This record gives sequence, C-alpha cells and structure tokens, in this order.
Amino acid sequence: ELSMAKLTNLKNQLQPHFLFNSLNSVVAIMDEKKQSAQEMLIDLSDFLRTSLDIDFSKKISLEEELAISQLYLNIEKKRFEHQLDITIVVNEETKKTLVPPFIIQPLVENAIKYAIELRKSGGTICISAKQLNDRLLLQVIDNGQESHDKVSDGFGIGLSNTKARLSAMFNGDFEVNITDTAEGGTMVAISIPFEKKV
Repeated sequence: ELSMAKLTNLKNQLQPHFLFNSLNSVVAIMDEKKQSAQEMLIDLSDFLRTSLDIDFSKKISLEEELAISQLYLNIEKKRFEHQLDITIVVNEETKKTLVPPFIIQPLVENAIKYAIELRKSGGTICISAKQLNDRLLLQVIDNGQESHDKVSDGFGIGLSNTKARLSAMFNGDFEVNITDTAEGGTMVAISIPFEKKV
C-alpha cells in the first residue's frame, strides 16, 4: 500500500511537469506555425488522456511504452521539424518485456531539453532496449552536450521521478547510469529485471 501511494504521488508530480513543458512548446511556435501548434494541442490531448488512464502501479509492455513515447515525440517533432531525428532500436521479442509506464518519456524529454534545444542544428536521439541475461537494458542516447552540464542542473525533475518510481516498483533492484558518449553526447542507461508479458 505504501509503494502504491508513492507511485500515485509520483504520477501526480510527473503529469503537471510534462504538461507545463508541452504547453511551453506549443506557445513557442504558435505565432509562426499556427497549424502545427493546433496539431500539437491535439497530440497533447491524446498524450494526457493516455497518462490519466494508465495505472502507474502496474507494468506495461515495452511496446506500449514506446507508443506513449511516440505520442510525446509527435509533439516535439512538430516543434523541431527536420532538426530532430529519432531512432528506435528494439527487436520484436524485446517489445514484449514488461516495464514501468512512462519510464522512457522523461529521459527523452530531458535529452530534448538539455541537449537538442541547445544545438542550433538540432540533433538526434536513439532509444534502444536489449536483454542482457536476466536484465533489461534501456538506453536513451543524444548527441548534444556532455552530461556534466545536465547533472549540475539536476537533470530535471523527470530523472529524479524516474529513479523514485523504479525504487518503489523494484525495491531497489535497478541501476541508472549517465555517461558521456564518444561523440560528445549523453547516454542514460536503465537496468531492471527482465520480465516478459504473459
């Protein structure tokens, strides 16, 4: 019951956070790209409806989680247009793995806010997942600024929220690592127990 209460509280914390950020994205393009702004509001409505319907105390398939992340990316793609490239590297078998809901979206949001937005030319984000023995490794990699800038700024509420939810759901059996890539970007990696959807 305590874990469920914590997860509910964290869900309530996360929703206003991405709503605020998404609305800021709409406002940023409203004058110059009215049609895109209207489409973003429709995407945001779908995104919020999904977030309200999901039970944060239960795991969902990675395929469902990627669909949630795609709703968010639809919003950001309209803002950045050709300046944001997304690559998803997940095989069909791994898509059946169970993960906490909204575990990838905050990492993507951070990559956009702390890396892609800071590059005039935009950038790329790669989302990957693979099984390593009895663990699932999730990675979000960007080609923006190195992680020390992000870590010094707290890396946003999204990552701390993610860590808290992982702790509540897996009783501490998880790892979150932030490292710089050889290309000068950042990789956020999450390791959790591998659990397949029945």
